[in-house]
Amino acid sequence: MKKFYYQSTLSLISLLLSACTVGPDYVKPAAPTVSSYTGETELKYTSSISAEWWKTFQSPELNQVIGQGIKNSYTLESMQETLKQAQDNISAAKGQLLPQVDMTTGYGYEKYGLEATGSTETIPAFHYYSLGPSITWALDIFGGDKRSIEQQQALMQYQQQELHAAFLTLTGNIVTTAMTVAELNAKITSTQKIIREDRKNLQLAHKGVEIGAAIQNDIVIAQSQLSHDETLLPPLQQQLSTAQGELNILVGAFPANWQPPRFELNDFVLPETLPLTLPSQLVHDRPDILAAEALLHAACAGVGVATANLYPQINLSANLTQEALAPGQLFNAASTTAGVVAGLTAPIFSGGTLRAQKSAAEHAYKATYANYQEVVVKAFVQVSNVLHALQYDQQNILAQQKALTSAEEALKLIRLGNEAGSTTQLEMVEAQRQYAQATLGYDQALAQRYRDTAQLYLALGGGMSDKSPLYNKK
Repeated sequence: MKKFYYQSTLSLISLLLSACTVGPDYVKPAAPTVSSYTGETELKYTSSISAEWWKTFQSPELNQVIGQGIKNSYTLESMQETLKQAQDNISAAKGQLLPQVDMTTGYGYEKYGLEATGSTETIPAFHYYSLGPSITWALDIFGGDKRSIEQQQALMQYQQQELHAAFLTLTGNIVTTAMTVAELNAKITSTQKIIREDRKNLQLAHKGVEIGAAIQNDIVIAQSQLSHDETLLPPLQQQLSTAQGELNILVGAFPANWQPPRFELNDFVLPETLPLTLPSQLVHDRPDILAAEALLHAACAGVGVATANLYPQINLSANLTQEALAPGQLFNAASTTAGVVAGLTAPIFSGGTLRAQKSAAEHAYKATYANYQEVVVKAFVQVSNVLHALQYDQQNILAQQKALTSAEEALKLIRLGNEAGSTTQLEMVEAQRQYAQATLGYDQALAQRYRDTAQLYLALGGGMSDKSPLYNKK
């Protein structure tokens, strides 16, 4: 008997040592072999992006609002708890790879009839007691459980990247909304200035008619221009109110309890050099690419799970129990019973189900790989679009700056002429109006440059890392 147990033990150890994990091992996709985003000469590359990229705009008010948004975001809190749940589920699944030990106790009452005993003598009814540990172990010989855990770990990484993406969305929305608020404040200020000039123009038209220096039609034209420009103000004020409300949502604050700062365009400073990481680095920085890669890893592990289901499953169980007719008879050699059971389940005929499931898992992997490739292409296109936008922004700013300079020079000349009596007051008011319009155009171009700069940080992945404020959220 001892020889039998010895041989069985050696056979079991040999089987465990020869165990393998079937199915394909995951291999990370290679980075795209491109050297630029646009195919043109680009900005100087940087090694990395700060996890607090918004601080490059040097706005204390913006930093404070983002800090409040990170702290109060219910979306981030929910996703963080979901991520922790996934981590705990993985730990629970890993525990199932080890032998499971349980303590069982039992009490019973038995009474047998004559048919059960096979004799004419009855066995008196009796009580019995049992106590002892039991061990069960599902041997993961072909790695199906390990592949399942690998799949869960990949899905957890997907959730982590989704959390990173939500963080970028939150901070990006706060930055762009704050810049929109600043642009709207500038537009309102310029529009109010234009309306003031329109009213002066109308007053001058009335005076001109009174002294015979103008005709009634001049009043009609001036009044029409004033009425038109006055219609521009309410929509801007409504847009400002909506943008401020959006900031309330982003920071999780009720309007009655918190009002956003009055952002102005001069509150922000453009970074001296724009960030641009190497194209080969983009696939390691963007949460959407990393999330797609995690799904690809999960799909690969799914092929392993389906493959392992084609192989036998082995389960071991053992128990050591004390059984007695009275509690006082427990814990002695005569009450000890023991048992060891080894079970093997091997698929023989399943109507093609298992092989079809393996084939389906392989097709799912190929589909996920195609989706991953598309995400990568879209990411590169987004970076390219933002880089082009920044080039156009710079051209627009230069054009608007020229228009503003011309309007400013024209206004100076008109003022000098007005002082010398060679130009009319009406001409000076119109020059002031043109200057206000040029200021409005320049402010719009500058605001768009700010927003596109923020979009570049986001398109490059926002510098997500373990040092991100996301992981300091209380």
